[in-house]
Amino acid sequence: MKRKSIKDNKIEDLLSNQKGIALLTTLIFIFILVTFAVALLAMTSNDIKLSALQRDSTKAFYIAESGIEKALWNLNTSVLKDGKGFDWRPSDTDPLFHEGTTAEYYDVTVETVQDETPILPEIIKINSTGVIKPVGVKNSRKRTITIEVKAKKGILPSDDLSYKYAIATDTSMLLKGNIKITGNIHSNGTIGVDGAYTLNGNSYAVGVNEVVGQDGKSHSGEENYEEHPQVDFNFYEELSKVSIYEGGFYDIDGATKYFDTGDEIIRGIHFIDGDVVIKSNLTIIGGAIFATGTITSEGNAQIIHTRRTENIHAGCTECYWDPDDPCYDPLCNNPFALVAKGNITLGGTVDTKGIIQTNSEFTYNGRITVNPGAIYADDGIFHGGGGKEVMDIVYYESLIDTTVPGTGLPFYIKISWQEK
Repeated sequence: MKRKSIKDNKIEDLLSNQKGIALLTTLIFIFILVTFAVALLAMTSNDIKLSALQRDSTKAFYIAESGIEKALWNLNTSVLKDGKGFDWRPSDTDPLFHEGTTAEYYDVTVETVQDETPILPEIIKINSTGVIKPVGVKNSRKRTITIEVKAKKGILPSDDLSYKYAIATDTSMLLKGNIKITGNIHSNGTIGVDGAYTLNGNSYAVGVNEVVGQDGKSHSGEENYEEHPQVDFNFYEELSKVSIYEGGFYDIDGATKYFDTGDEIIRGIHFIDGDVVIKSNLTIIGGAIFATGTITSEGNAQIIHTRRTENIHAGCTECYWDPDDPCYDPLCNNPFALVAKGNITLGGTVDTKGIIQTNSEFTYNGRITVNPGAIYADDGIFHGGGGKEVMDIVYYESLIDTTVPGTGLPFYIKISWQEK
């Protein structure tokens, strides 16, 4: 019995002995703290890496955006004004458009995805890749972001742009004889002479200029470069569909609209989605013909054009071209007569009090009187012919510093954006 008591006492003493428990508790606590510390450090390190990654991705994104904006600026700015012009197309096979430093830069390509036609606008695709490639920066690595933008060629309204010349071309102008011009002429290309002419004004060209103005000079040089107003065809297409303007829209999908029924009279904007051929007498009152294709007059065709100077709205006694004005009437005293995206080739007799304008070539053989008005073209051959045939152009001075509705500068306009 005594032995059992002694044994029980030993077990009780052993169980009640607290020596070393504090050390064990401390070690466990330290282990837990270290575990938490390691986990916290790992989380902090990951957060730092993620933050750096996010920072570099954001920088790469904005660099790519900068490449898009610079590419659009280059496209929409003439070479003579330090841009690249509409035809600029850096690609994967040609030298990329690359700007920046070795650590931060963008690479840009420009590709035509839809060629311009008489019916469809030109559409381009711009890819800009922003690159961040940090050197010697902890927790940073190379990041790339690519942005794709599609843009179509349209017309951007410009209050600073007006019809300043009796004749103006973008590439070349050739005066072939028996032509009389009252007003200045201008070309962003060359002006040549192949016959007699009378110029009651001065001539200005960026390239070779063979025409002597009334000041006795042939002005030439890059300082004479000027943007010419371009027509917003969409604007006038919509006007042709407004009934109060008495016009007409011909949705003929690129076919030909003929004016050949005799003494025909039309009013308002007649917009033809295709070509126009005039074979007989045509009178245009208070409006104009717009064609996405070509305009041609044949044989003994006679074209007479006059502007409407009365406001179509009741109670409005003057012409107002401000869309916010209650008396807004864009066709009141509107100067356009014949406008085409394609060539304008005129024969017979033309008598207009307005502007003839083409995005392509203007050619005339016959008798034409533009008084008052102007002729604008990409390039033009002006030939009064011989005998009674003559070309007489008198500049419409009211166009000086006047912005015509539905005109402006050619401009690539964004139509889509995506990050790739």
